[in-house]
Amino acid sequence: GFVSSWLSATKYAPGDLATDFDLSALRQLSVTAWEYRDLSVVSITPVDGSDFVNVVVAANIKELSVTDSDDTSTTSWPRRYFQVAIAVNGDTVRAVGLPAQISAPVQGETTSLVYKQTIGSSDPSAETVSAFLGAYLAGSGDLSRYSAPDTSFVAISPAPYVMVNVEEMRSDLTPTESPSDGDTLKVLATVSLLSPLDQQVTSTYTLTLTARASRWEVSAIDLAPQAVSDKGSTTPTPTPSGNGN
Repeated sequence: GFVSSWLSATKYAPGDLATDFDLSALRQLSVTAWEYRDLSVVSITPVDGSDFVNVVVAANIKELSVTDSDDTSTTSWPRRYFQVAIAVNGDTVRAVGLPAQISAPVQGETTSLVYKQTIGSSDPSAETVSAFLGAYLAGSGDLSRYSAPDTSFVAISPAPYVMVNVEEMRSDLTPTESPSDGDTLKVLATVSLLSPLDQQVTSTYTLTLTARASRWEVSAIDLAPQAVSDKGSTTPTPTPSGNGN
């Protein structure tokens, strides 16, 4: 990305920055590239009344701190934030100007979610979620067995994990023992994952379950958790399918 090119560019090796920006407009480039890691997009905000989009990117930047008392130095990797103006023209985008460092965005208030009911691992809905995620993430079983009709979920391939374990599952409603056709359940599953290299990570998945023939099936991998709202949900409409590639 543009911020990556900007941080990596040096006087003698401008790299991709030369293709994105007129280097003659720059006063000078550093002889040594900035070292960074964990670069990620924080926000993308359209600018009202224009064709511009404000993009905020964060990265951990290697910095050196010097202590005046004993002239010793220490290395740290603080999280730094940069904003870039992007011009959007149809299907094309282009950076306008160079990145500018800004302070960390202010954190918003905690959002209250609808998942208030804890579901035991032996509940049929939990069994569906466990089997679905196992097939989706680890290739264990037939994904279509746990998917609602008219969905087109595709298991991630090659499978990134060898073990998927649902540690906790919460839902918006208490599921009935024999759900009626068309009943829906919003669930938030916390899962522990193990890679073939014995690496562990914890993730959360928000799913929509729909009942058919007295059993639960996954009808959507939701785009976002379901928030509590007096005016109804403000979360995006879930997709009826998931593409793992």
